[in-house]
Amino acid sequence: MLTRIISGIVMGVSVFALLFMCSWHYFAAFIAVVAFIGQDEYQRMANPESALTHRLFIGLLTAVLALSPLVAQFVDNANLHAPIMISAWAVCFLLIAAKHLRHPLPLPKSAHRVGLDGLGLLYLGATLPGILGLRLLDLEQGWAWVLLSMLITFGGDTGGYFAGRAMGGKLFGEKRLAPQLSPKKTWEGYLGGVALGTGGAFLAQSQFTACASLNSLDCILLGFIGVSLGVAGDLFESMMKRSAGVKDSGTLIPGHGGVLDRIDALLFVAPALYLYLMIRLG
Repeated sequence: MLTRIISGIVMGVSVFALLFMCSWHYFAAFIAVVAFIGQDEYQRMANPESALTHRLFIGLLTAVLALSPLVAQFVDNANLHAPIMISAWAVCFLLIAAKHLRHPLPLPKSAHRVGLDGLGLLYLGATLPGILGLRLLDLEQGWAWVLLSMLITFGGDTGGYFAGRAMGGKLFGEKRLAPQLSPKKTWEGYLGGVALGTGGAFLAQSQFTACASLNSLDCILLGFIGVSLGVAGDLFESMMKRSAGVKDSGTLIPGHGGVLDRIDALLFVAPALYLYLMIRLG
């Protein structure tokens, strides 16, 4: 327990420093590192026999895709942003295909291996850009949007934990949210998570200048959608871990598991929030 608490404090201080004391350049570098480590954890779960060189290769491709929002910072022509990012995905896929064509054996499982690599690339390469994209919405105040996503995500997780323990089974009987994947998750916990996650959205709206443009309906929608997606992200990683027969995605963070164990919900929340804000705020 002490190890878990100390690790939590270190993580909290690190995130605080990264958001409030560092420029977006450092945040982008951090996202690249998270992409690389997260992909390594995924590869170790999905394909324990994968070679180090293969994990490094897929990790590098994932880091490149995770940094795709930077295109908008370095390419002035907005009409080129989408083609460049689509081309990046195409190149990454072709590189994966080429690698497997070079080492196709054993053939009966070749499609399976390509599929696992493709899922890993999609899992992190298509979600981490949402976190970086939130930070780049405003080069000076973008930290507020990232913090909003964290308040919704971790508010949903915390609210779910305490509401589940306090109300477990009282409203919906013994019906669990997803008993095959996470026996401890309850519908009561989900509702408690939505309540606290929505509260986190209202807190960000009232305290952060960048988030002041949100109205009450925005906060309610973001709380509901964000917490729902956060639960889905958590369950998705649980499914992968159960498929691999492991308890944690890694051991990097003492008492907390791996990187994916800490950001599984955020990976689903941040891209949705980013898309919502792009549409809502133009």
